[in-house]
Amino acid sequence: MGTENWEPKISNRKSATGNRLAPVTGFRLPVTGFRFPVSGFRFPVSGYRFPVTGYRFPENRLPFLATVSTLAQHLKLLASCRACPNVIGTPVIGAVADAKVLLIGQAPGPREVVDKRPFAFTAGQRLFRWFAESAGVTEDQFRARVYMGAVIRCFPGRDPKAGGDRVPDESEMANCGAHLDREIAILEPELVIAVGTLAALQLVGKSQLKDVVGLVHRATRAGRSFDVIVLPHPSGRSTWTNKPENAALLGRSLELIREHRAFRHTFSRRAAIAAQ
Repeated sequence: MGTENWEPKISNRKSATGNRLAPVTGFRLPVTGFRFPVSGFRFPVSGYRFPVTGYRFPENRLPFLATVSTLAQHLKLLASCRACPNVIGTPVIGAVADAKVLLIGQAPGPREVVDKRPFAFTAGQRLFRWFAESAGVTEDQFRARVYMGAVIRCFPGRDPKAGGDRVPDESEMANCGAHLDREIAILEPELVIAVGTLAALQLVGKSQLKDVVGLVHRATRAGRSFDVIVLPHPSGRSTWTNKPENAALLGRSLELIREHRAFRHTFSRRAAIAAQ
């Protein structure tokens, strides 16, 4: 719907209570029937420019309201997406409204289609064991505080020749890439965890795991800049971590994730209390 173009401008001015104030100074509401989240006023005309220049919202409220509103619209679009004719089922979604850490995998499998959660089977068990052992974060804690997506959000089906799941084709990755772009634009993540070669290629432009695992990459996408840390895919079919040098790279990536400021903040004591 184009709502990712709406970016409130934050002022350095302060109110009497000490809060910085955010002026609404001519942002464009591009969606017909968009409901403004504070006053409830409905704008009936597509492309209407809001002319008010003097009204102020406390900064500590406006960004959160804007994020929730636009993310809700995005999730509605994502859930209804049927752009790819060769996939099976409907999009699998692991949304967390105010997440600053994203995890992007390759694609859901048949179990995820049934369970309606990313990484819901054996690969997920191994993935969450990595986080539990390296950072003391349980699966439930991770799912509650990290936005989980994938290069494509629907099960691509089985590969009749190679066995295992079919690798998504270019058009499928492009279709779902638009969903990822909106998520990055809306959430403004500080850290994206890329799981597997396809996610690494989409986010850092390289797919050779030995060249990307164990490092912090700086990426820009959808007008946002963020750090990317790559993990190998935890699938039982993968033997990459069987080599000691590769296992060491995995350990380094997990250490970098654990020590990253966004990850530490996400799983801090304050965040745990707020999530309850």
